[in-house]
Amino acid sequence: MPRRTVRETTSAQAQRERILAAATVGYDPDSQDLHVRFLNSGETYVYYGVDEWVFDEFRQADSKGTYLNINIKNRYQYGKL
Repeated sequence: MPRRTVRETTSAQAQRERILAAATVGYDPDSQDLHVRFLNSGETYVYYGVDEWVFDEFRQADSKGTYLNINIKNRYQYGKL
């Protein structure tokens, strides 16, 4: 079954994407904050100072979880909301 994504742009120019059954992701290009809310736990993390090209690569990755683990976690400061 192919992966489906839904894209929406808000007035704050945050880009959100729903990654099939794993997480909801939002990115604000002005603050360079990447928000990841895991659907199974409901926990939300924000990664600070993420370049837009990193977010674009993340969106296009075949495995979002692998990309997050290798390229974002432990490379950017983050906080749990």
